[in-house]
Amino acid sequence: MKSTILILLIFLNLSPAKAAIKAIVKANILRGESFVTANTKPEDIESILKASLAEKGFQVINEIVTDEDIFYIDIFVFQFPADYPTISLTIRTKDGIHFFDKERVKLFGDRNSANLKLASKLAERLPSDINTKTFYELTLKDILSNGRISLISLSSNAITKGFRANYSSSINWFDNNQPNFIIPNEFDEYLAYSSNYQSIKRELHGQEIKLNLKINQNARFELIDIDSPINLNEKQKRRLKEFINCFPLWTVNTEIENIEMKIGSD
Repeated sequence: MKSTILILLIFLNLSPAKAAIKAIVKANILRGESFVTANTKPEDIESILKASLAEKGFQVINEIVTDEDIFYIDIFVFQFPADYPTISLTIRTKDGIHFFDKERVKLFGDRNSANLKLASKLAERLPSDINTKTFYELTLKDILSNGRISLISLSSNAITKGFRANYSSSINWFDNNQPNFIIPNEFDEYLAYSSNYQSIKRELHGQEIKLNLKINQNARFELIDIDSPINLNEKQKRRLKEFINCFPLWTVNTEIENIEMKIGSD
């Protein structure tokens, strides 16, 4: 009996360990004109999720790796006017979304602390195993939905839609193959939701700002250069950078350069 146990222990020790599943995490703080989201640091949200993923056996990586299976995990942090702080979470591969969760809080004091608490709740509910045969057919309205409907929120949304109607955003991938957006065919709508050109659009007057972008090794949009017909102050430049930083992860194998986004105002 003892020899049998000893043989079993030796076998277990010699057996190769199960490879950890890789995951890359990004927090998207949406502070467009449709939102009143607290200025939460993405790194604070990401660190909460990364710690939970590590506990559940995932290997959290920071850079995309060619031809390897990776789970892309996006956290969307937002708050509509007259509504509650909300966070939604998606887990996907290149084939689609395999997990979705959302949490909001009705009673809160500091909105930034509320976002961190929401992230902790979602982190606790992260699955240890993700069924890649399960697919969620989501729209942006599923991910970025109102928690309640009120006359105040309806009025606020109408105002912000009016703001968005006065300017436009477009993107040119040039010779690059356009990568799949998290929600197919809803990239332009995400542009409208996430853009915030307050104080900038008043000065444009029919002119265009060109943003030179790339998708970097972190699977994120990176702002390389700003070509603007007007002189932008540091606050305006920071607002543009926040806008670019709130796009979800791109499921690509390599970096993509020479991407141009145009911002115009009527």
